[in-house]
Amino acid sequence: MMCALCALTMSAQRVGGGGSYSNEPRKVTFGVRAGLNVANVDENFWDEKWEGINKSKSLLGFKVGAICDIPVWQDLSMQPGLYVSMKGGKVDNMHGYYSNDVERKRSQTLRPIYLDVPILAVYHIRLANGLDLQPAFGPYFSFGVGGKRTYADNDPDDPEEEKFDIFGGRDDDDYYYSAKMLRRFDCGLTFGFGASWHQFYAGLNYDLGLYNTYNEYFREYNEKNSHCKNRVLTISVGYNF
Repeated sequence: MMCALCALTMSAQRVGGGGSYSNEPRKVTFGVRAGLNVANVDENFWDEKWEGINKSKSLLGFKVGAICDIPVWQDLSMQPGLYVSMKGGKVDNMHGYYSNDVERKRSQTLRPIYLDVPILAVYHIRLANGLDLQPAFGPYFSFGVGGKRTYADNDPDDPEEEKFDIFGGRDDDDYYYSAKMLRRFDCGLTFGFGASWHQFYAGLNYDLGLYNTYNEYFREYNEKNSHCKNRVLTISVGYNF
């Protein structure tokens, strides 16, 4: 009878997370990640000529990279990473009028590509059968490495569409034709939740940009606290080594 009771207790501990898997010491692990970005920008600039505050729509992008999970204390770890990430957004409701009162619509599409370096605190909730739940939180830092900005105008007499390097290129007297729209640096906070099953990983992260990525030229030209901040929801999968 006593042996049966002990066996039942040990079985319940394993199911509830108290088995041998939960008590194994964790080691430094590495992983690769690939995901789909649903990217947007909190873009707000006021242009008296075009009468408006502009709001953007989401675009799809990609995110690929690698992480290193470093145990710190019990089930808490630090998880730095390095990613290549395409972000951006599209504004297609910019209205204005010509001198003859003909309505004019303009649009712009931002497709910046960044190197992202998140530094996350991850708590491991280790369950039975190799399942590991991982809520995460921490800052990220980014550096722009490329990407394009597309400008379109529906002028009935002279429609146009032009593409510029978003972090550099021509810079003339017209702010809207200036390709130097964004600064390369960005930073913010990452909120995430993932799950690992043995070596396989799936997760959902949200990057909340806190830095105004408009360059000085845009901010000096526009009034009323103009800003452009990244917003990115990422669905990812990966493999841990």
